[in-house]
Amino acid sequence: MAGQGTRGTKRGPQSKRSGPVYVFNDFDGTDWLLRLALGAALSGGAIRIGLTRDMGALAVGVYKGEEYGTEYVRPTENLAEQVREIMMGWDIPHAVWDDEAGQWILP
Repeated sequence: MAGQGTRGTKRGPQSKRSGPVYVFNDFDGTDWLLRLALGAALSGGAIRIGLTRDMGALAVGVYKGEEYGTEYVRPTENLAEQVREIMMGWDIPHAVWDDEAGQWILP
């Protein structure tokens, strides 16, 4: 029943996580996240970046044509390496900055 406060219908945080929250503390990794998001967009796809419900891991949603899925990166994993593996696995080109054009492009 709606409005009964059951776990399935309650809105808002539901996790009682006691562990550490995922922290974006790797410049190289976050740079690769940007390249992934822009590369997907420039090639007709999309990327959703967020944290898992318990905030303990990074969740990267990939939308490419009719295909979609979510990849997870744990705090103990190298973010840049994991993002490059996502790009390779989903065949997403990484965007690069073109100084002459003053914009992000696909190589």
